[in-house]
Amino acid sequence: MKEKYFINPFTLFLFWLIGSTAVFGQNAVLQFSNQTIQLGKVDANTTYTITVPFKNIGTDPVELLKIDTDCGCSSASWTKKRVGVQEEGSISVTFKPVLGETPFYRNIIIQTDAKIAQYTLSIQGEIVSNHPTPSTKDYLVDWKEHVKAVPIFSGYHFNIKGEIDEVSTIPIYITNVGDKSLFIQNVTCKGFEIESVQLPKTIKKGEVLSFPVKVKMTEKGVQQQYLKVNTDERTILIRIRTTTI
Repeated sequence: MKEKYFINPFTLFLFWLIGSTAVFGQNAVLQFSNQTIQLGKVDANTTYTITVPFKNIGTDPVELLKIDTDCGCSSASWTKKRVGVQEEGSISVTFKPVLGETPFYRNIIIQTDAKIAQYTLSIQGEIVSNHPTPSTKDYLVDWKEHVKAVPIFSGYHFNIKGEIDEVSTIPIYITNVGDKSLFIQNVTCKGFEIESVQLPKTIKKGEVLSFPVKVKMTEKGVQQQYLKVNTDERTILIRIRTTTI
Protein backbone atom coordinates (compact mmCIF):
# COMPACT_ATOMS: atom_id res chain seq x y z
CA MET A 1 0.00 0.00 0.00
CA LYS A 2 1.34 3.41 -0.96
CA GLU A 3 2.11 5.60 2.02
CA LYS A 4 0.56 9.04 2.25
CA TYR A 5 2.38 12.02 3.63
CA PHE A 6 0.79 15.08 5.13
CA ILE A 7 2.65 18.39 5.11
CA ASN A 8 1.55 20.91 7.66
CA PRO A 9 0.57 24.23 5.99
CA PHE A 10 2.59 26.06 8.64
CA THR A 11 5.69 24.12 7.56
CA LEU A 12 5.14 25.21 3.95
CA PHE A 13 4.79 28.81 5.09
CA LEU A 14 8.00 28.53 7.12
CA PHE A 15 9.94 27.23 4.10
CA TRP A 16 8.56 30.09 1.99
CA LEU A 17 9.47 32.64 4.65
CA ILE A 18 13.06 31.36 4.95
CA GLY A 19 13.48 31.34 1.18
CA SER A 20 12.05 34.83 0.82
CA THR A 21 14.24 36.22 3.58
CA ALA A 22 17.35 34.73 1.99
CA VAL A 23 16.93 36.82 -1.16
CA PHE A 24 15.94 40.09 0.53
CA GLY A 25 18.35 42.90 -0.21
CA GLN A 26 20.27 41.07 -2.94
CA ASN A 27 19.82 43.75 -5.61
CA ALA A 28 19.33 46.70 -3.30
CA VAL A 29 21.49 49.75 -4.05
CA LEU A 30 21.89 52.73 -1.72
CA GLN A 31 22.39 56.23 -3.07
CA PHE A 32 23.61 58.63 -0.37
CA SER A 33 23.04 62.37 -0.50
CA ASN A 34 26.82 62.73 -0.72
CA GLN A 35 29.56 60.21 0.00
CA THR A 36 32.16 62.95 0.50
CA ILE A 37 31.12 65.13 3.44
CA GLN A 38 32.88 68.49 3.39
CA LEU A 39 32.53 70.08 6.83
CA GLY A 40 34.75 72.98 5.81
CA LYS A 41 36.23 75.06 8.65
CA VAL A 42 35.40 73.60 12.06
CA ASP A 43 36.07 74.17 15.75
CA ALA A 44 38.00 71.59 17.78
CA ASN A 45 35.75 72.03 20.83
CA THR A 46 32.49 71.54 18.92
CA THR A 47 30.72 68.18 18.67
CA TYR A 48 29.01 67.72 15.30
CA THR A 49 25.98 65.49 14.69
CA ILE A 50 26.15 64.63 10.99
CA THR A 51 23.03 63.25 9.29
CA VAL A 52 23.30 61.69 5.83
CA PRO A 53 20.05 60.82 3.98
CA PHE A 54 20.00 57.90 1.54
CA LYS A 55 17.61 56.26 -0.91
CA ASN A 56 17.26 52.66 -2.07
CA ILE A 57 17.45 52.91 -5.87
CA GLY A 58 17.77 49.15 -6.41
CA THR A 59 15.10 46.51 -7.02
CA ASP A 60 14.97 44.80 -3.59
CA PRO A 61 14.43 45.97 0.02
CA VAL A 62 17.59 46.37 2.10
CA GLU A 63 18.60 46.39 5.75
CA LEU A 64 21.52 48.31 7.24
CA LEU A 65 23.35 45.94 9.57
CA LYS A 66 26.22 47.89 11.07
CA ILE A 67 28.20 51.13 10.93
CA ASP A 68 31.96 51.15 11.57
CA THR A 69 34.01 54.32 11.82
CA ASP A 70 37.61 55.43 12.07
CA CYS A 71 36.46 59.00 12.62
CA GLY A 72 36.47 59.00 16.42
CA CYS A 73 32.67 59.13 16.29
CA SER A 74 31.25 58.53 19.75
CA SER A 75 27.91 57.22 18.48
CA ALA A 76 26.15 56.18 15.30
CA SER A 77 22.48 55.56 14.52
CA TRP A 78 20.63 54.56 11.39
CA THR A 79 17.25 53.54 9.99
CA LYS A 80 16.64 50.15 11.62
CA LYS A 81 13.69 48.94 9.53
CA ARG A 82 14.04 47.39 6.09
CA VAL A 83 14.17 50.11 3.46
CA GLY A 84 11.92 49.35 0.50
CA VAL A 85 12.53 50.15 -3.16
CA GLN A 86 12.59 53.94 -3.72
CA GLU A 87 12.21 54.52 0.03
CA GLU A 88 14.51 56.82 2.00
CA GLY A 89 16.34 56.56 5.30
CA SER A 90 19.28 58.19 7.04
CA ILE A 91 22.37 57.59 9.14
CA SER A 92 23.67 59.91 11.87
CA VAL A 93 27.09 60.03 13.53
CA THR A 94 28.40 62.20 16.34
CA PHE A 95 31.87 63.51 15.54
CA LYS A 96 34.35 65.66 17.47
CA PRO A 97 37.50 66.87 15.65
CA VAL A 98 40.90 66.13 17.18
CA LEU A 99 42.91 69.27 17.93
CA GLY A 100 46.08 69.41 15.83
CA GLU A 101 44.83 66.98 13.20
CA THR A 102 44.17 69.30 10.28
CA PRO A 103 43.12 68.88 7.58
CA PHE A 104 41.37 65.66 8.60
CA TYR A 105 40.03 62.77 6.52
CA ARG A 106 37.92 60.12 8.26
CA ASN A 107 35.72 57.26 7.02
CA ILE A 108 32.27 55.90 7.88
CA ILE A 109 31.67 52.32 6.68
CA ILE A 110 28.08 51.09 6.29
CA GLN A 111 27.35 47.34 6.11
CA THR A 112 24.15 46.04 4.45
CA ASP A 113 22.63 42.65 3.59
CA ALA A 114 22.79 43.24 -0.19
CA LYS A 115 25.26 42.14 -2.88
CA ILE A 116 26.79 45.60 -2.61
CA ALA A 117 27.35 44.99 1.08
CA GLN A 118 29.57 47.94 1.98
CA TYR A 119 29.54 51.69 1.39
CA THR A 120 32.18 54.17 2.54
CA LEU A 121 31.49 57.82 3.35
CA SER A 122 34.34 60.23 4.06
CA ILE A 123 34.36 63.22 6.43
CA GLN A 124 36.75 66.02 5.53
CA GLY A 125 37.47 69.40 7.04
CA GLU A 126 39.94 71.87 8.50
CA ILE A 127 40.28 72.89 12.17
CA VAL A 128 40.60 76.67 12.43
CA SER A 129 39.66 77.38 16.07
CA ASN A 130 39.40 75.93 19.58
CA HIS A 131 36.77 77.81 21.56
CA PRO A 132 37.09 77.51 25.37
CA THR A 133 33.40 76.62 25.78
CA PRO A 134 32.21 73.26 24.37
CA SER A 135 29.32 73.43 21.92
CA THR A 136 27.25 71.22 19.61
CA LYS A 137 26.16 71.64 16.02
CA ASP A 138 23.83 69.68 13.72
CA TYR A 139 24.98 69.15 10.15
CA LEU A 140 22.57 67.81 7.51
CA VAL A 141 24.30 66.64 4.32
CA ASP A 142 22.39 68.05 1.35
CA TRP A 143 21.69 65.99 -1.74
CA LYS A 144 24.34 66.30 -4.42
CA GLU A 145 23.33 66.13 -8.06
CA HIS A 146 25.01 63.04 -9.52
CA VAL A 147 25.44 64.23 -13.09
CA LYS A 148 28.00 61.51 -13.81
CA ALA A 149 28.03 57.75 -13.43
CA VAL A 150 29.31 56.68 -10.00
CA PRO A 151 30.59 53.06 -9.89
CA ILE A 152 30.66 51.22 -6.55
CA PHE A 153 32.03 47.69 -6.09
CA SER A 154 31.16 45.04 -3.52
CA GLY A 155 34.82 45.06 -2.51
CA TYR A 156 38.19 46.45 -3.56
CA HIS A 157 40.49 44.04 -1.69
CA PHE A 158 40.06 40.26 -1.63
CA ASN A 159 42.16 37.70 0.27
CA ILE A 160 42.00 34.02 -0.70
CA LYS A 161 43.67 31.12 1.07
CA GLY A 162 43.85 27.58 -0.32
CA GLU A 163 45.93 24.61 -1.38
CA ILE A 164 47.95 24.15 -4.57
CA ASP A 165 45.75 23.63 -7.69
CA GLU A 166 42.63 24.60 -5.74
CA VAL A 167 40.18 26.82 -7.66
CA SER A 168 38.17 29.56 -5.94
CA THR A 169 35.51 31.84 -7.39
CA ILE A 170 35.14 35.41 -6.13
CA PRO A 171 31.66 36.90 -6.71
CA ILE A 172 32.39 40.56 -7.52
CA TYR A 173 29.48 42.97 -7.99
CA ILE A 174 29.39 46.49 -9.40
CA THR A 175 26.58 49.04 -9.31
CA ASN A 176 26.04 52.61 -10.47
CA VAL A 177 24.66 55.23 -8.04
CA GLY A 178 25.03 58.13 -10.47
CA ASP A 179 22.30 59.54 -12.69
CA LYS A 180 24.20 58.85 -15.92
CA SER A 181 24.60 55.29 -17.26
CA LEU A 182 27.98 53.66 -16.61
CA PHE A 183 29.79 52.07 -19.55
CA ILE A 184 32.20 49.23 -18.73
CA GLN A 185 34.63 48.94 -21.60
CA ASN A 186 36.63 45.90 -20.51
CA VAL A 187 38.07 44.03 -17.55
CA THR A 188 41.67 42.84 -17.62
CA CYS A 189 43.63 40.69 -15.22
CA LYS A 190 46.76 38.57 -15.22
CA GLY A 191 46.52 34.97 -14.12
CA PHE A 192 42.77 35.01 -13.39
CA GLU A 193 39.74 33.98 -15.43
CA ILE A 194 36.53 36.03 -15.59
CA GLU A 195 33.40 33.91 -16.01
CA SER A 196 30.79 34.55 -18.72
CA VAL A 197 30.50 38.34 -18.79
CA GLN A 198 29.51 40.03 -22.03
CA LEU A 199 31.55 43.23 -22.37
CA PRO A 200 31.32 46.08 -23.17
CA LYS A 201 28.31 46.58 -20.90
CA THR A 202 26.12 49.50 -19.85
CA ILE A 203 24.91 49.70 -16.23
CA LYS A 204 21.98 52.01 -15.58
CA LYS A 205 21.37 53.79 -12.29
CA GLY A 206 20.64 51.26 -9.54
CA GLU A 207 21.48 48.16 -11.60
CA VAL A 208 23.84 45.48 -10.28
CA LEU A 209 26.25 43.55 -12.53
CA SER A 210 28.05 40.39 -11.43
CA PHE A 211 31.32 39.21 -12.90
CA PRO A 212 32.69 36.19 -10.99
CA VAL A 213 36.48 35.87 -11.05
CA LYS A 214 37.95 32.36 -11.00
CA VAL A 215 41.31 32.07 -9.25
CA LYS A 216 43.53 28.97 -9.39
CA MET A 217 46.26 28.49 -6.80
CA THR A 218 49.36 27.75 -8.89
CA GLU A 219 52.32 28.74 -6.71
CA LYS A 220 53.03 28.30 -3.03
CA GLY A 221 53.34 31.40 -0.91
CA VAL A 222 51.71 34.81 -1.22
CA GLN A 223 50.82 36.25 -4.63
CA GLN A 224 49.17 39.58 -5.41
CA GLN A 225 47.44 40.58 -8.63
CA TYR A 226 45.20 43.44 -9.72
CA LEU A 227 41.93 43.28 -11.60
CA LYS A 228 41.61 46.37 -13.82
CA VAL A 229 38.09 47.56 -14.65
CA ASN A 230 38.04 50.18 -17.40
CA THR A 231 34.93 52.40 -17.50
CA ASP A 232 34.04 55.62 -19.29
CA GLU A 233 34.46 57.46 -15.96
CA ARG A 234 37.75 56.05 -14.70
CA THR A 235 39.86 52.91 -14.31
CA ILE A 236 39.33 51.00 -11.06
CA LEU A 237 41.84 48.57 -9.57
CA ILE A 238 40.75 45.63 -7.40
CA ARG A 239 43.47 43.84 -5.44
CA ILE A 240 43.36 40.04 -5.19
CA ARG A 241 45.83 38.50 -2.75
CA THR A 242 46.26 34.72 -2.66
CA THR A 243 47.99 32.59 -0.03
CA THR A 244 48.75 29.04 -1.15
CA ILE A 245 49.66 26.47 1.50
